[in-house]
Amino acid sequence: MSRGTVETLTAERDTGQVLPTIMIAGSKDVSMAAQAMKAGASDFIEKPVSGNELPASVTRAGVVAGFDQAVRLARERGEPHCRPDAAPA
Repeated sequence: MSRGTVETLTAERDTGQVLPTIMIAGSKDVSMAAQAMKAGASDFIEKPVSGNELPASVTRAGVVAGFDQAVRLARERGEPHCRPDAAPA
């Protein structure tokens, strides 16, 4: 993963307006995958992408993004169960 990719993901994450991003690389090593996820990638897939791997990753990323948006909106409205300091039920 290039330095520019990490910087782009980090800059996007820091704006607070994160789009789901799936990294696809020619080789997969734990360090590279961890770096991509830490920088804000939703998933990390090794080439060649097989079968339903990409559609499944896109679905997961969309579900997580939708959940994150719902929580963010609930917190903005001040809903008590979505406050960061709220105790779990």
